[in-house]
Amino acid sequence: VASKSDSVVLTFSESVKAAASKHVRVRRVADDVAVIDYLTTDTAHVTIQDKTVTIANPGIADATGYYVEVEAGAFTDLSNNAYAGITSKTALTFSIPDITAPTVTTLSPQNGVTIQQLSPTLIFTFNENVQAAAGKAITVRRASDDTAEATYQADDTAHVTINGGQVSIQDASLNLAEQTGYYIEIDSGAFTDVALNPAPAITDRTAWSFITADLTAPTLTGSTPANQATVESKTDPVVLSFSESMKAAASKHVRVKSVADDVAVI
Repeated sequence: VASKSDSVVLTFSESVKAAASKHVRVRRVADDVAVIDYLTTDTAHVTIQDKTVTIANPGIADATGYYVEVEAGAFTDLSNNAYAGITSKTALTFSIPDITAPTVTTLSPQNGVTIQQLSPTLIFTFNENVQAAAGKAITVRRASDDTAEATYQADDTAHVTINGGQVSIQDASLNLAEQTGYYIEIDSGAFTDVALNPAPAITDRTAWSFITADLTAPTLTGSTPANQATVESKTDPVVLSFSESMKAAASKHVRVKSVADDVAVI
């Protein structure tokens, strides 16, 4: 069957009619569960036109095998001779091809977080096994101006690893800037499932983004008084200047000590 919503059509050798209290079913091969079950007299779902019986399909899963089951006597000819039915699970089988594209279910780093690494491993996981497609790329872009910081071909096995449905991108040479926003783009069809259904693109700059943390410790750039200076007033404050804005940390001290005996005078 080409589509998971195509009707099931039975053609008989002569004109038929439905019999009361009889069923026609479509069952899943894997576990025999009936995914379609109609009374043959249910004219909303089972229509008869001369020799042809059409069974409506509400939409069943793809990548799955099915078989048709018709109860004995479910249909008769116009002289009330009963159709023998279909009871074997191998008599009338069909399968629905895999027509559903793989979708991303998890991202690492998660969207919108602040990360502590400047060479992060990028991991995205699909809902099924995937494979890389040639000529397609994954790009790391700077959020402020959309500049591409790094681009990897999906089939670049030096940097892109696929394990089932999980794709990992590792690049030790990637060196992102601190305190900077980035986002990831993935070309449409960069990955496909085993049936070659292409995964949709990630192009929205807010779909997978992150910010790098401030990882550089502040440095002392100056002081008043300067090192080894002689001050004119013994009540002047001590002023320390740093390389960036500062805040106080809990339970930590700043002290002024006497050089002669290391006694803290402040």
